[in-house]
Amino acid sequence: MLIASCVSIQIGAALATTTFSAATPLGAAGWRFLLAAVILVVAVRPRPRSWTRQRWRVVAAFGVAIAANEVCLYLALSRLPLGMAVTLEFLGPLTLSLTQARQLRHTACALAALIGVMLLCATRLSDELPGIIAAICAAVGWAAYILASSRAGAFERPRDSLTVAVVVSAVLTLPFAVTIPSTALSPRTLGVLLGVAFLGTVAPYALELAALRRLPAATAGVLFSIEPAIGALVGFVALGQHLDATQLIGIFAVICAGAVALHDAPV
Repeated sequence: MLIASCVSIQIGAALATTTFSAATPLGAAGWRFLLAAVILVVAVRPRPRSWTRQRWRVVAAFGVAIAANEVCLYLALSRLPLGMAVTLEFLGPLTLSLTQARQLRHTACALAALIGVMLLCATRLSDELPGIIAAICAAVGWAAYILASSRAGAFERPRDSLTVAVVVSAVLTLPFAVTIPSTALSPRTLGVLLGVAFLGTVAPYALELAALRRLPAATAGVLFSIEPAIGALVGFVALGQHLDATQLIGIFAVICAGAVALHDAPV
C-alpha cells in the first residue's frame, strides 16, 4: 500500500505537468486542491464544530504546509524532470531525519546526499536554477508537512484533520485557480485535474493511513526513500524524460542516504 501510494503520487504529478500549458503550474495546483477538498469533504464528512483552538491552529498549519509543498513542487516540475524535482524535494524528510541523528554513519549519509545532489544538478545548475530553488522550497514544505501531520494525526478522527487541512490548502490556492481564463479549462483539462486530485491527494493519503498502521516506522521510512526512483521511472515512462548516467547515480546516492537516515529516525 505504501509503494502504491508513492506510485499514485508520482503519476498524479506527471498528469499535472500535462495541464501546465493550459492551466499554468499555479492554476493546476489551485484546481487540484479545490477538487480534492470537494472529494474529501463528501467522503469523510468532517466534524470540526467541537474542535479546540489548538487543533484549529495545528490543522491550519498543516494546510499551509501542504499548499506550500505542492505549489513549489509544481513550479519545479514546470522546469525540471520529474525524477530530478522529486529527488530534490526528498531532501526535506532526509534533512529532518539527519538533524535527529548523532551517529557517524549519519554524517556519511549527509555527505552521500550532498554528493548526490551535486551530481544531479551539475549539468542543469546554470540553466534551471529557478526550478532547483523551487524544488528546494518544496523540500522545506515537505519537512513542514511531516512535522505538522504528526501533530494533526494525534487528534481523534485524523481523517477530519486531513480533510480540513486540504480545505485550508484549497482556500489558500483558490486565487490561482480563479485567475485561469475559462477558455483554458476545457473538459479534458478539468478531467485530468480531477485525476490529479484523486491520484495526488485522496488515494495516497488513504493508502498511507492504512499502511502506517501495519508497518514499523523504520520499514516505512525505507520504502518512502524509493520515491525519487519511482519519480524518475514515471517521468521516463509517462513523459519521456531521460536522465543521464551521472544524474541517475546522484538519485541513487540520495536514495541510499535516505534509506539509512529514515530507517534510523526516531519513532
